[in-house]
Amino acid sequence: MSSKTKHKQKYYSDSCTSSESSESSESSNSSSENTTETKYNPKKNCNCNKRCKSCNKSCDKKCIFLFNSNDKGDKGEKGDKGDKGDKGDKGDKGDKGDKGDKGDKGDKGCDGKGDKGDKGDKGCDGIGQQGERGEQGERGEQGDKGDKGEKGDKGDKGDKGDKGDKGEKGTSKTVIVFSSGKNISSQNFIGLNDFSTDFESSAVVIPYLCTTGRLAFSIKKLLSNESYKATLYINNAPTTLSVTIADGSTSFSNLIIGNVTINPLDLISIYYETSDNSVVQDGVTASLTLLIS
Repeated sequence: MSSKTKHKQKYYSDSCTSSESSESSESSNSSSENTTETKYNPKKNCNCNKRCKSCNKSCDKKCIFLFNSNDKGDKGEKGDKGDKGDKGDKGDKGDKGDKGDKGDKGDKGCDGKGDKGDKGDKGCDGIGQQGERGEQGERGEQGDKGDKGEKGDKGDKGDKGDKGDKGEKGTSKTVIVFSSGKNISSQNFIGLNDFSTDFESSAVVIPYLCTTGRLAFSIKKLLSNESYKATLYINNAPTTLSVTIADGSTSFSNLIIGNVTINPLDLISIYYETSDNSVVQDGVTASLTLLIS
């Protein structure tokens, strides 16, 4: 080159930070000289050993690499991030602005309620055509027994039935009445409108086989508070069929039911007695029911 070229030196530190300074190899009055600067790109990583090929210095030392203004050097590696700068001083607080004027009141908005719509028309009927008749279902189970029906009308008279079997032999009844007449005293047999201390004088004869049913006895009216008794005798012997009026002042009649067998041709009579041997002026009476088989 005919003219001297001004070089700009770049210094690379081991942290890949750079500082720039301009040194002139000639005097500073050579303003017409062409000066070209090659800048370091800090976005790339720095490799000191690569940059300082002409300098046998380790990377922990400063290494100067002189760039020719005309020759484009290799792109430098990105330098390390620089130290954070000091925090600047806090600026002064600004003055408070004036309060703005109050705005005018806005107009009231319109009501948003619309008019009620008209009632819609009635829809069409949705009934379709009647479907075909379905098949008959299966027979259901038998239902519960129904309530008893009302009584029907009386039917016509039926035909005469066949003659029935002969019935069993029935039982007939007969009643023998015994009466003493007047003024009977105790320990006498009652006959047929008389009385006697002798059994045979007041006895009656029975023509068929029978059993006793009821024996009724009465003194006809209320008397003293003594007891009065009547007993059936058969063939001048007492039986178990006996009836008593316990108190003649409260009752004058009584009866008893009992079964005593009487054979054909037996003699029977009613024996009367009282607890005080008093005389009954109007007499006494008894009736005996016989059941004939």
